[in-house]
Amino acid sequence: MNRHWLSIAAGLLAMVMTAWWAPAARAADPEFCSDYARTAEAQVRAAHNSDRCRWAIDQNPARWTGDYGQHYGWCLGASYGNANAEREARRDALDHCAAYSRGDFCSDYAQKAVRESWEARQHGSCHWAVDRDPARWTTDYDAHYSWCMGVSQEAAEQERNARHATLDRCVDDYYHGW
Repeated sequence: MNRHWLSIAAGLLAMVMTAWWAPAARAADPEFCSDYARTAEAQVRAAHNSDRCRWAIDQNPARWTGDYGQHYGWCLGASYGNANAEREARRDALDHCAAYSRGDFCSDYAQKAVRESWEARQHGSCHWAVDRDPARWTTDYDAHYSWCMGVSQEAAEQERNARHATLDRCVDDYYHGW
């Protein structure tokens, strides 16, 4: 066999082997996508039937659309791996919101914020922080709860961490006389 044909055969073999070894990288087939879209519809119904999942829906409306065609069309252009990951992301979100709702998170957030705000007021070394950012240090539970419900969970966690770090710094200053 001449070299030219050997290189063509080797190239074809490499393409076939790549396609065979990388099924997750291929676009999903219509039958798979039909099942994917039906599962998505059921997951979306479950989320919409639970007040505890409202925050998850609001955070990612495309994931929680009730439109079979949108789920099916997205799947046809996605790899098997990406479609399965999206199905799992919806399942994980449903598990999470069933166990711990956005309201529960924000209630915990507001309780801790009020407790830390009162603690900041007890330390003379924290007055600069309270005066500089009164919204962060308000003792109004409803203000903290409402703010939390209006932002992402990540933003609320960042704010909680920032408040906690400032409080730690104030307490250290108070006890060490700095």
